[in-house]
Amino acid sequence: MDISGKLQATTKALGKWNHHVFGHVNTGIKKIHRRIQNAKSKNNQDINITKSLEAELNLWYDKKATIKYQQGRENLIKQEDRNNKLFHSRSNYRRKRNHIDTLLNEEGNWISTKEEIFSLLKNYFKTTYNSSSHRIDSDILQLINSCVAEEENHKIIQMPTEEEIKESMFSINPWGAPGPYGYQAGFYQHTWSIAGRETAYVPGRNIHDNVIIAHEMMHYMKTTKANQGVIGIKLDMAKAFDRIEWDFLQEITIHLGFSQKWCQLIHHCISTTKNSILVNGSPMDFFSPSRGLRQGDSISPYLFILCMEGFSRFLTNNAKQKIIEPLILAKTWPTVSHLLFADDCILFSKATTRSIKNLKSIIQKFTSSSG
Repeated sequence: MDISGKLQATTKALGKWNHHVFGHVNTGIKKIHRRIQNAKSKNNQDINITKSLEAELNLWYDKKATIKYQQGRENLIKQEDRNNKLFHSRSNYRRKRNHIDTLLNEEGNWISTKEEIFSLLKNYFKTTYNSSSHRIDSDILQLINSCVAEEENHKIIQMPTEEEIKESMFSINPWGAPGPYGYQAGFYQHTWSIAGRETAYVPGRNIHDNVIIAHEMMHYMKTTKANQGVIGIKLDMAKAFDRIEWDFLQEITIHLGFSQKWCQLIHHCISTTKNSILVNGSPMDFFSPSRGLRQGDSISPYLFILCMEGFSRFLTNNAKQKIIEPLILAKTWPTVSHLLFADDCILFSKATTRSIKNLKSIIQKFTSSSG
């Protein structure tokens, strides 16, 4: 049985254990409270029995505190201070805030039943993760030059050592957001399973560099006296994560010079996944996507950046050919046509009809190719 099958079997076994052994916490606390009240109401009460019930009650409260701690995902609250009013209020607030009561469907009607909400969300995500008919523009691919050396290819296809796996596993917050099948990192840490961890995007580079440049660009746009005017366009790339076409990603990685074996491994990782949407604490049925990168997977941001490298080079090439007119803050400065962030992109251009029209065409071409 593979790791996926073992996790599913473990989930079923834990469900039975929770029902028959662990029990419902609030119900258990109420029962113990009633037994303590009955024991105290008797004139000839046995002190030892009362103390025993109170000790059992404390165990139930410890169970409740543990559940709240895992649900709350609060890193700022220490383990020894977890069973207090502030912690419980934060945990309850988070659950209420994430609860979906009603949704507006495509017909403009509000729906509120569990079945209707499940059906609407299922259709939405199935459509989002379903591959569309598209054609990869060769003008984009021809700008991607091979840059991965043979030695680097040899390193990235090596199996990680046991020490590397352990170091990655235990560097993750144990009770943060759950991973596949609803298990948090603490579960794997205690059972010595395998997981990954995201580190940095580009060695020697910092995302704050682009933030500083963006502020400088905004200041220039506000103070410039250019007759034609300038524009800045912010693209939200978060949804693009879910729409990346797998064949486009594969073409990009091949053109960058990654080995055939590595490209096959990556394609296998992203194409064999199954998704399930968690709605108000209840998981929906699994479905198989045909495009998109899994958000929360440690390797997904890197793969997304590789795809966006195509967009970046496409913009840079069009700027060099003066098809679009990027901004230049001073004569000695380089031109700036775009800035890329984790899930955002800011485009800069002179406010001419020709440049804006061509910029729109570039975005449409890349969208048609990448999804």
